[in-house]
Amino acid sequence: MVDNKKERELHLMRMLLVATQTVIIVNDVTETTVVGPMPINFQNTAQTFEGWGTSLAWFGEYVGMLEESQQNIVADLLFDHEVGLGLEIVRFNFGASSTDANAVESMRPFGAVPCVMLPDGTYNWTLDNKQASVMFAARDRGAVIFEAFANSPPWFMTISGRPSGNVDGKQDNLAPENYTAFVDYLTEVVGFYKQEMNLTFRTIEPFNEPNAGSWRAGNTQEGCHYDPSTQDIILQASTHRAQRLLGATPTLAEAGQQSGRKGAFP
Repeated sequence: MVDNKKERELHLMRMLLVATQTVIIVNDVTETTVVGPMPINFQNTAQTFEGWGTSLAWFGEYVGMLEESQQNIVADLLFDHEVGLGLEIVRFNFGASSTDANAVESMRPFGAVPCVMLPDGTYNWTLDNKQASVMFAARDRGAVIFEAFANSPPWFMTISGRPSGNVDGKQDNLAPENYTAFVDYLTEVVGFYKQEMNLTFRTIEPFNEPNAGSWRAGNTQEGCHYDPSTQDIILQASTHRAQRLLGATPTLAEAGQQSGRKGAFP
């Protein structure tokens, strides 16, 4: 029987080899053109890929509202190793938006990912059903690495009252009095999926592109600027809270668009 995964890998390698027939190498002072095949030494391991993956922002909100048969088609094409791409890494988006109709309409289609934490501090886990259903479908088809990230704190924890950013995009939008509440939100969601759904997030990203100054109130997607000093506070608090709640130290990561604090924080 043909190994479909191996055949796809070989096909991808053929495409890469074709793409390297003409290569331009640029350094600080000269430009050199190399014409012809480039030798590839398969015995020399430069780095290791754990797998291929996708973020659920924001298509998870759309796919999760489809009929089950349609959801299965999409899930098979993305995550099944025999008939689809066989993606193995999934990034789950902590929702930050209100379910208010006006709030939803102000965002890009399916960009208003609902926050499962309510302003009164209680949780409504059903609000996350659409995105979660895609994540579980991925797990059922062989996905093995799950990462969680937040584009913004919940809307009711922000200074502007919106999950799209501060009025001044270069200023923090997480109100200082809500630092602890935000950390609690992140760890509560991670704890729920671990304890109730038997799904463990390997990494938690409290921020996404936090150094950018373009996250402004009125934008059409979730986002939040964090000064480096604020990032330090949240990262440290998240570590301590996760240790107490989960009995383990997760990897805390920051997806950075620009220079600044970036990487893994054990």
